[in-house]
Amino acid sequence: MKRILRIDGTPILNLYDLQKYFSPWEVYNNIADFAAFAAVHCVPLPVRCKKDGVIATAVTIDKQFWLDTLTGADQYQEKTALALLRKIKSETIEALKKDNPGENREADVNREYQAQQPEKKLEHIVKNAKLKDTVDDARRAVKLLAICELSEIDPLRRSDFRGTAESATESARQKSDSLLQDTILPFPMEKTLILTASPTPYRYYLYEEKELKQGETIHTVCVCAKASTRNQYEKVKIQIYSSDRKSVRETIELNPEEFRYCTAAGGKVIRFLPIESAGRNLRLIRADLKSSDITVSGASGEDWSLSLDGISCFSAVDADTGFMFVERGKPNGLYYIPYHSDFMTQTKISMILHPVVEVAVSKNGYRLLCENGEIITNEPGVDTAQRVPTLLKR
Repeated sequence: MKRILRIDGTPILNLYDLQKYFSPWEVYNNIADFAAFAAVHCVPLPVRCKKDGVIATAVTIDKQFWLDTLTGADQYQEKTALALLRKIKSETIEALKKDNPGENREADVNREYQAQQPEKKLEHIVKNAKLKDTVDDARRAVKLLAICELSEIDPLRRSDFRGTAESATESARQKSDSLLQDTILPFPMEKTLILTASPTPYRYYLYEEKELKQGETIHTVCVCAKASTRNQYEKVKIQIYSSDRKSVRETIELNPEEFRYCTAAGGKVIRFLPIESAGRNLRLIRADLKSSDITVSGASGEDWSLSLDGISCFSAVDADTGFMFVERGKPNGLYYIPYHSDFMTQTKISMILHPVVEVAVSKNGYRLLCENGEIITNEPGVDTAQRVPTLLKR
């Protein structure tokens, strides 16, 4: 995800620079980078409109609506910009009706829509940019409008929607459009990453190094799926690519409100942490990805739930040895039998200074991976001098 947007090599540090020094068309020609930048940094002020005689804040025609429009316009076949915008609005209303039966959400959408005057702005863009009634130009016009809304630019006050002879060639436009679909973004190093369901997959690189690079830190990220306002059945699809972009090494799909934990370093995904761990006559599984509860099945055949928020990683041995888990960066040996019977194990684990990102237990002992790549273990033969990104063998 872009921390700094660059246009023609020039870094954009704030919206003021973007508005003052670059035209919407120049931003359009860097649309892939802008989409990633806007998802984090653009927070347009919500439109205020009257509802039942009271001033209310728009909650539907908002930042997410324009982000969805920017990234999803290419899936439509309407030949005029106005028809395309109205199609997107209509689908938004239908999705809200399904999610909120019995509520008059259509009136809310229409009220917010009229307050923002998007059709008047769109007509100005089409006229100024001299766009035609074609599928490609309809998409361009709507994307330019979305860029303006996300950048807090009033298109009615601008006239720079047409590129120069050098920048506005058809090949440049096609390249800009295709970049949005093909771009692979740096993975954000955040505690919680919220991704909105979209027909376009989120693409990130896999961390393929066998050793953690100097100065890098392993981050545990909770990836949460948010429903699309346009299609409630849409999923979040994540593709993890090899560094040469030739293969997708892993694909993760999440329904709205589901979440998974992963580890990452250097803007790349190391691994999505497992949601199941099984040993001899002991099995742990987080079956419901909307809940943090973990179901524990033992030799007795009776299941019970471990209900604690923030459990990112867990590992089971067997019914006699138990299991260990990582909770908010700290190892928890409450259900690990050797932890209670071995004073040295308790002491060693309690003295760990860095947050823990992975755990693996076996008959031979335990291994804990810290965020700096250090392995804390009592297993014989483990190389603790090496700084590794994961306990998983590669």
